Amino acid sequence: MTRLELALRALTAIFVLSALGALLWRPATGALRAPDADFDAAPAPSVAVAAADPATTESIIAANIFSPSRTPPAARYQPLAIGDDAAAAEVANAAPADATMVDAEDAVPRLYGVIAGPHGRAALLRLDPDAPDAQLLREGESSGSYRVVRINEQSVVLTGPAGRVELRLIRPEG
Repeated sequence: MTRLELALRALTAIFVLSALGALLWRPATGALRAPDADFDAAPAPSVAVAAADPATTESIIAANIFSPSRTPPAARYQPLAIGDDAAAAEVANAAPADATMVDAEDAVPRLYGVIAGPHGRAALLRLDPDAPDAQLLREGESSGSYRVVRINEQSVVLTGPAGRVELRLIRPEG
């Protein structure tokens, strides 16, 4: 054997032994132990959480970005349990207190707003007098006896029983 070969074998043995030592040797670490604490008496975390202001909450619930004259619904939506026919009948028979009055909000067709997204423009419209809520419609879609022809930034063009109709967004005053 040559001297170079002997040196390489010696280095290999040293590296193997040091690798084995590193794998087997566990460094001494002090045992980390949490002090015994009474969690019921522990101080509350010092994270500042803003308390909800009831006046602000009510104004958010009552607000509608599409219509400043909108009022909140008479009853909050409650999903019904499956098979709860009594609750379903109660909700179906519920009518607002002033159902006899015809409000401008109930007029059909009515444009509430226009949005532009990655899939094009859509309009929030109420086109069916029998539908209680507005629907988000795109060009070419229909609801009731109306079909959406074109959606612009501030208006929507429809075709319906009275022919071609253009609805414009009403700017809130103030």
